[in-house]
Amino acid sequence: MKTFRAILAQHRIVAIILLVLMSSLQLIGCDGKKDNEEKKETPSVTTEQPATPSQATVAITKIDETVLQTGQVPPVGRQVMVEGTISNPQVIVCVLVHPLTTDTWWVQNPPSPPGKIDDKTWRWRTIALCGTEELGLNEDFEIVALAESQRAFCQLGKTFKTPDFPNELPRSEIITVKRIRN
Repeated sequence: MKTFRAILAQHRIVAIILLVLMSSLQLIGCDGKKDNEEKKETPSVTTEQPATPSQATVAITKIDETVLQTGQVPPVGRQVMVEGTISNPQVIVCVLVHPLTTDTWWVQNPPSPPGKIDDKTWRWRTIALCGTEELGLNEDFEIVALAESQRAFCQLGKTFKTPDFPNELPRSEIITVKRIRN
């Protein structure tokens, strides 16, 4: 008989797979709407007039479906659902993770295309990794979102040492999480 934790872990994996699948379908235009229904337009970034990150504000609002509160250190697994908002949908959102046992920040998978909340706010989400299967259990990690006009800094797999962190870019508050499970 499966334990409650095993069942919960399976449900979490299924939810993550569904989110990735839904994001992929949105990227290729399969939004589930009929041709006669109104479709939300995803703004595109032009190469002639790149978005200006200094005009954007970016925030992290949820970690693993938990709305963040001041001073809270959410417990997480290795895969973490990070959700947030951006004030300019043409700006690229980049999420970085920093294990507090090192001085390295890791660029994470790009968030899903921004979905409009209202005239001034768009929602984004991604899955971030806190460590590996072998490393990071029972350790603290910092997560931050940056806004940039092109992928100069935010290339998947790229790392930054703390002194080289791109401080000139607009960023969210740094959120600390504790990884307590795989």
